[in-house]
Amino acid sequence: MLTKIKNNLSTFLIAISGVIARFVAMIYTSPKVFQHDVMYEYGHLDYAIYIFRNWNLPNHNIKEFSQPPLNAFMQAIVMKILSPFIRYSKIFYTNLYEPTKILSFLYSCITIYIIYKILKEFDLSKKVRNTIFAIVTLYPGIIIMSTQYSNDNISYMFFYLSLLLTIRWAKNHNLKTIILLAISIGVGMLSKISVGLIAFITGPMMLAVLIKSNDKKKIFIQLLIFAMIVFPLGLSYAIRNLILFKQPIGSIYEVAINTKLNLRKYSYTIFDRFLSIPLDKIFEKENGIYHNYFEYNVWIDLIKTSTFDEFHIGKNTNMEVFLRLLYITNIAFYIASFISIIVTIVKVIKSITIKVKYNNSLLNFRIICIMLFILAIFAYLYFNIRYPYSCNSNYRYISYITFAMAGCLATAIS
Repeated sequence: MLTKIKNNLSTFLIAISGVIARFVAMIYTSPKVFQHDVMYEYGHLDYAIYIFRNWNLPNHNIKEFSQPPLNAFMQAIVMKILSPFIRYSKIFYTNLYEPTKILSFLYSCITIYIIYKILKEFDLSKKVRNTIFAIVTLYPGIIIMSTQYSNDNISYMFFYLSLLLTIRWAKNHNLKTIILLAISIGVGMLSKISVGLIAFITGPMMLAVLIKSNDKKKIFIQLLIFAMIVFPLGLSYAIRNLILFKQPIGSIYEVAINTKLNLRKYSYTIFDRFLSIPLDKIFEKENGIYHNYFEYNVWIDLIKTSTFDEFHIGKNTNMEVFLRLLYITNIAFYIASFISIIVTIVKVIKSITIKVKYNNSLLNFRIICIMLFILAIFAYLYFNIRYPYSCNSNYRYISYITFAMAGCLATAIS
């Protein structure tokens, strides 16, 4: 064990640094800091309390209750375990709920390990692998996410686990692996329906395996078993809400009409929101390097919330200089990553054109990074077109884009 750690010391130190950063962030934040949709009526807090009190599914789909219940159930279990040891008000439950943030910390730490295992599936140099691992592990937006009570962290844990199992199944065509993959996607969709987006990567890879396989009957049977598990499991809560509350599958709670939160829909054009990058807003006078809650441009929102989320965490403090440097570094990362993505796409096209073998590990890794990036961008744009509210262009909705950008950046010159 010690020898293994010594041989992978740099990787181990990156992982430990990521865990420590998440732990410190978790310890020094309360439910009112770095949180989303928690403390208001029918938020994540009320969802967990409802299950803690009743131990059954909610009887309505107002606000966060429209979301799948896995995260709330896990929080309710922690509350139940801790309830004999913590004094709490049976009206507000805040003291009992606050320790449940340990779950997001654990989900985020498990995700670190899963990402490490994904990188190990490819024949990458140690330098490239550690560069990607360090970026994803220590990225500020992801660390901030690990402090939150929402269902984002558990959903990304299952998203990356499903990606890992997809890669492994594409290699071994093993029945056990595809069953685990179906369970991972299905259970993940019970944390957040958007975990199902992994199908846009899993599906093409499954199709490629089926086409290239010499035993198509075996693969077809495995795919049938996969479908028989993943669809009933993953869509069970969505179908329940469709039947009981007429809630369309994949829909979310919508902001009330004629509020400031949906001003984008009526006050700004498609060009303003999606096709421009107003550079003056990167360091705007009013909010500086921080997010403007009524920001209309999704790309400015993405850059700012991926650094500090939606919070002015260091404004007028001694940390301001450090945080400004962090923000500038993040902008540089976006610029370098965008260039690297273009370079990577060109390299992939050239590799395929000159008929490089498809089992080339680096080529396969680049293809997956590009697929992840395209999936993230299209999902982000679709979400913001369908729900044109300022809160929906937050980085946490597509945090897996960082893996794609880091992968393209680290392999661009390979």
